[in-house]
Amino acid sequence: EALEAGKDAPASLAAAEQAAVEAARATAENIAKRGRASYVGDVAKGVIDPGAAAMALVLGALRAAVDGKSVDTAWIE
Repeated sequence: EALEAGKDAPASLAAAEQAAVEAARATAENIAKRGRASYVGDVAKGVIDPGAAAMALVLGALRAAVDGKSVDTAWIE
Protein backbone atom coordinates (compact mmCIF):
# COMPACT_ATOMS: atom_id res chain seq x y z
CA GLU A 1 0.00 0.00 0.00
CA ALA A 2 2.78 2.42 0.87
CA LEU A 3 4.52 1.89 -2.47
CA GLU A 4 1.24 2.40 -4.30
CA ALA A 5 0.76 5.62 -2.34
CA GLY A 6 4.03 6.90 -3.78
CA LYS A 7 6.30 6.32 -0.80
CA ASP A 8 9.91 5.28 -1.39
CA ALA A 9 11.33 1.86 -0.48
CA PRO A 10 12.59 2.77 3.02
CA ALA A 11 9.26 4.35 3.97
CA SER A 12 7.36 1.39 2.55
CA LEU A 13 9.52 -1.07 4.47
CA ALA A 14 9.05 0.96 7.64
CA ALA A 15 5.27 0.83 7.15
CA ALA A 16 5.41 -2.94 6.55
CA GLU A 17 7.59 -3.41 9.63
CA GLN A 18 5.20 -1.38 11.79
CA ALA A 19 2.21 -3.38 10.55
CA ALA A 20 4.05 -6.65 11.24
CA VAL A 21 5.00 -5.54 14.76
CA GLU A 22 1.39 -4.58 15.52
CA ALA A 23 0.15 -7.91 14.13
CA ALA A 24 2.75 -9.84 16.14
CA ARG A 25 1.73 -8.04 19.34
CA ALA A 26 -1.90 -8.90 18.63
CA THR A 27 -1.08 -12.62 18.56
CA ALA A 28 -0.31 -12.53 22.29
CA GLU A 29 -4.03 -12.63 23.02
CA ASN A 30 -4.63 -15.69 20.82
CA ILE A 31 -4.96 -19.18 22.24
CA ALA A 32 -3.64 -21.89 19.92
CA LYS A 33 -6.12 -24.51 18.83
CA ARG A 34 -3.74 -26.53 16.63
CA GLY A 35 -0.07 -27.44 16.57
CA ARG A 36 2.44 -27.69 19.38
CA ALA A 37 1.30 -24.51 21.07
CA SER A 38 -2.17 -26.00 21.56
CA TYR A 39 -0.77 -28.39 24.17
CA VAL A 40 -0.17 -25.59 26.66
CA GLY A 41 -3.57 -23.93 26.27
CA ASP A 42 -4.11 -20.78 28.34
CA VAL A 43 -0.54 -20.83 29.66
CA ALA A 44 0.65 -19.37 26.35
CA LYS A 45 -1.75 -16.42 26.56
CA GLY A 46 0.27 -13.24 26.61
CA VAL A 47 3.14 -14.74 24.60
CA ILE A 48 3.79 -13.36 21.13
CA ASP A 49 3.67 -15.97 18.37
CA PRO A 50 7.32 -16.71 17.46
CA GLY A 51 6.60 -16.91 13.74
CA ALA A 52 4.89 -13.53 13.72
CA ALA A 53 7.76 -12.04 15.74
CA ALA A 54 10.31 -13.53 13.33
CA MET A 55 8.54 -12.02 10.33
CA ALA A 56 8.47 -8.60 11.98
CA LEU A 57 12.19 -8.91 12.71
CA VAL A 58 12.92 -9.92 9.10
CA LEU A 59 11.08 -6.85 7.84
CA GLY A 60 12.92 -4.74 10.41
CA ALA A 61 16.25 -6.10 9.20
CA LEU A 62 15.35 -5.31 5.59
CA ARG A 63 14.34 -1.78 6.54
CA ALA A 64 17.53 -1.35 8.56
CA ALA A 65 19.65 -2.55 5.64
CA VAL A 66 17.99 -0.04 3.32
CA ASP A 67 18.01 3.02 5.56
CA GLY A 68 21.14 2.29 7.62
CA LYS A 69 19.41 2.42 10.99
CA SER A 70 19.31 -0.28 13.65
CA VAL A 71 16.63 -2.91 14.14
CA ASP A 72 14.21 -2.13 16.97
CA THR A 73 13.77 -5.16 19.21
CA ALA A 74 12.38 -3.31 22.23
CA TRP A 75 8.83 -4.37 21.34
CA ILE A 76 9.64 -8.03 22.02
CA GLU A 77 8.79 -8.79 25.62
